Amino acid sequence: MSTLGPTGIAVGIAIDEGIGKEIDERAKAGQVNIERILQEQLAKELAKTSIKYPPKTEIVIQRYGFLSSSENRDNVLPQLHLVIISDGQKRTLKYPEDYKEVASNPPSAPLEHVKSDAEVIEELLNKTAHFLVGEMISLY
Repeated sequence: MSTLGPTGIAVGIAIDEGIGKEIDERAKAGQVNIERILQEQLAKELAKTSIKYPPKTEIVIQRYGFLSSSENRDNVLPQLHLVIISDGQKRTLKYPEDYKEVASNPPSAPLEHVKSDAEVIEELLNKTAHFLVGEMISLY
């Protein structure tokens, strides 16, 4: 598995760089690791199915972070973009952008909680990773 690297958490609409840095610092202090979260979710879901994920599959974390919620301006929701490369094919999964209809009730939390609590960050990223891993498995 490959990742974007320690470039910090991406920020979205109406979340400025200063707030993004606060979230990133809280995540780092709480040892929130998106690669670990994704690996754990993938292992859990593959254990539940007889599907054999192609052995030469590369998963690239292209972007992750938080966006302002259009439903509730005080809340933010997680963003996760993955690129899956397998058998010469490249697929990009962008959450929540590509899944607005499917994810009608996306995980979200008040911005103040995300800025101050690494457990909230981890929980939101776990829920998002769980959803996208299900989408990845459904490709095979």
